[in-house]
Amino acid sequence: MSDDGPDAGRRLRGLVAANLAVTENLTLREVLSQIVESARDLLDSTYAALGVLGDDGRLAQFLHVGLDADAAARLGDLPRGHGILGLLIDDPRPLRLHDLGRHSASRGFPAHHPPMRSFIGVPIRVRDEVFGNIYLTDKRGGGPFTAEDEDLLVALAANAAVAVDHARLHDETTRARRREQASTRITTALLSEAASDEVLRMVLAEGRLLVDADDVHLARDADGGDLVVVRRHPGRPAFDAHEQETIDRFSEQVALAVGRARARDDRERVRLVAEHHRIARDMHDHVIGRLVGSGMAVHGLGRYITDPDGHRRLAAHLDDLDAAVRDLRTLIYGLDEDPAVVWSLPARVAQVVEEAAAHLGFTPGVTVDVTVALPVGSTVPEHLLGVLREALANVARHACARSVEVTVTCRADRVDLTVADDGTGPPQHRRAATTSGGHGLTNMADRAAALGGASSLCRNVSGGATLHWTAPLGGAVAGAEEGTADGGPG
Repeated sequence: MSDDGPDAGRRLRGLVAANLAVTENLTLREVLSQIVESARDLLDSTYAALGVLGDDGRLAQFLHVGLDADAAARLGDLPRGHGILGLLIDDPRPLRLHDLGRHSASRGFPAHHPPMRSFIGVPIRVRDEVFGNIYLTDKRGGGPFTAEDEDLLVALAANAAVAVDHARLHDETTRARRREQASTRITTALLSEAASDEVLRMVLAEGRLLVDADDVHLARDADGGDLVVVRRHPGRPAFDAHEQETIDRFSEQVALAVGRARARDDRERVRLVAEHHRIARDMHDHVIGRLVGSGMAVHGLGRYITDPDGHRRLAAHLDDLDAAVRDLRTLIYGLDEDPAVVWSLPARVAQVVEEAAAHLGFTPGVTVDVTVALPVGSTVPEHLLGVLREALANVARHACARSVEVTVTCRADRVDLTVADDGTGPPQHRRAATTSGGHGLTNMADRAAALGGASSLCRNVSGGATLHWTAPLGGAVAGAEEGTADGGPG
């Protein structure tokens, strides 16, 4: 370094100040940022940058000063170390250029890049290994960078190398302490009685802090395996070897947390199933048994009642008891199944048919085709099930049938029910359900009429009868009263 009096003293004081600034920080991120700022101030340049080399020998991190945020954003991706920047990577020695655009290695500037002429760059060596390079461009005043500038920057780079080495050691010590603390917290959480989802969230949060990641996700691949996705936003440095090792260990802890969560969920499902079985058994043995006994007692009171209106009221109460028993049975079935499935129209149709089988002496065939979801609050299912229960009861009492086919079809605008049997058929004088005698057939017609539909009973050519019942879905009225069942099977 040349000695030209007061100016040399000023620059020497500047170097001392720069060295002090570089060494006053502890973390590597802070040290690198201070190196760039100090180098620009020391050599009085417009732009400064520091490129950190990755494991592949290219730039893995690029810090710069002199460009505002908007100008930097317009440049897009940061350099990877080609062209002039690549010269110091391939040949790590100080490099000064009067006009970097005229050098043979120059590849020009990308769109929106500010014009630059003078250039100087020196490597930063940490323990005989090139850690990265300092780049400065456009010395203020328009002149080239001098040999004295080079001496100052080399001296700063040497001091920066010591600061980088200390910062890396500090960061590694800090990471090791954090790993130990996080491992202790994770282990404590895994052994605790905290909810599984809380444990998993805590483990993922700890992992994000451990490697300074922006996002941590848990995903499942096509083969059903679990994947930890640890990500940094574009523009941030890639994970180094130490961080990758931490991520690997963290993934093992996530696997333990996931396994614990699944085991706990399995235990909870087993406990719930056992509890559901106990509740179902108690309801069946005690509640339903008492209701059936009460129904039989009420039915026995019929012999003491001579008033027709009293008989109708007694029949209505028996229907209520039958409905309560059926709903309880549905709830019992639902303890072991998805309620949405148990209370679906196909499941409830199957339940009515199963109840009727005991009275028929055989199990009817059932076909249910539901292509649309019934409107919320629709009364159509209740009317349809009441008609089906009524129809099967009539077949059991009067038809002497050997087989019955039940078909339910639910389309976009209407629902249709067909009950066909091979029995004796209706009397010749019964032309249709709406004009024939019998409370059961009248109730079926009333249910259809309440919804704007229709009902008919026809004799089959080959014997037996077929009930056709239909109603529009738009005609469903929540809270509509149902007709009184005529002694349906209970």
